[in-house]
Amino acid sequence: MNAGEITPAYAILEVERISVAHSWMPDLKLLFIMRDPVERAWSHARKDFLQFYNKPVEDAQIDELHDFMQLSRVSMRGDYLSCLKSWLDYYDASQLWCGFLEQAATDPVTLLQELFVFLGVNPAKRINTKLAVQPENTRLPH
Repeated sequence: MNAGEITPAYAILEVERISVAHSWMPDLKLLFIMRDPVERAWSHARKDFLQFYNKPVEDAQIDELHDFMQLSRVSMRGDYLSCLKSWLDYYDASQLWCGFLEQAATDPVTLLQELFVFLGVNPAKRINTKLAVQPENTRLPH
């Protein structure tokens, strides 16, 4: 049976939880999709700033923005090297595929081809090569 799960929060799991995941699923294939870290941080601020400061990010003072960006749950998600190291302490590099979210908007067919090959799926039979490229102003998830 093939199944999957997705959330950006997995990237910043504590090593103890990664260890448990590895004990349950040692053959897991990991997909690590990165995003421009500045764009990711701003997306996160647009989404979560209100809950921390009771005002929209557009009304933030510079010190409030600085403090928000220094929150571990914000800053850690953009520290891709540390995220990858934590997972690679338990999983072999051959079980990890890395890519960039922006490619989903600019070249989705190639992105899917690479993913399918990594996952052992025949890309020739599964990819709709007529995928539309998203407009530039489409927001991507944080």
